[in-house]
Amino acid sequence: MGVAYPTLMTAKAAKQRDEEAYFVWLTYWIVWAGLAVLEYSFMEWSLAATLPLYYEGKVFFILWLVLPRFQGAALLFDRLVLPALLRYEEDIDARISDVGKEVRHRASEAATVLAARAGEYLATQTKGGALLLLGSSSSSSSS
Repeated sequence: MGVAYPTLMTAKAAKQRDEEAYFVWLTYWIVWAGLAVLEYSFMEWSLAATLPLYYEGKVFFILWLVLPRFQGAALLFDRLVLPALLRYEEDIDARISDVGKEVRHRASEAATVLAARAGEYLATQTKGGALLLLGSSSSSSSS
C-alpha cells in the first residue's frame, strides 16, 4: 500500500506530464525513503517486537502520508525534511563526496588486485597451453 499506490500515481503523473502531481509524489517518495531508512536502521527490530499494534499504526501512518485529504507527506516534507536538508546541505554534500572518493579508491584497488590475479592465472594457463600447442603442432607436422 505504501509503495503500490504511490508508484501507480507517480507513473500516471509522469504519463500525463502533470507538474503538480510530480511535486506531490516526489515529496512523498522523499519522505517515504527517509522514513524507510530510519525504520530499517533503528526502529523495526525493536519497536515492532515491543509495541502493540505497531503494524496497524504503520498502516494508518502510511494512509496519512499518501491520501490527498491529509497531505501528510507534504506536511512532513515542509516542516521536517526540507529544513533539515537545507540546514545540513553542505555536510551532506561533503559526506557524499567523501563516500564517492572512497568508493572510487576501493574500486581501483580491487581492479588492480583482480587484474594482477587474472594476469597470474593467465600466465600459468598460457604456459601449459603454449606447450600443448607446440607439442600438438610438432606432432601433427611430423605425421
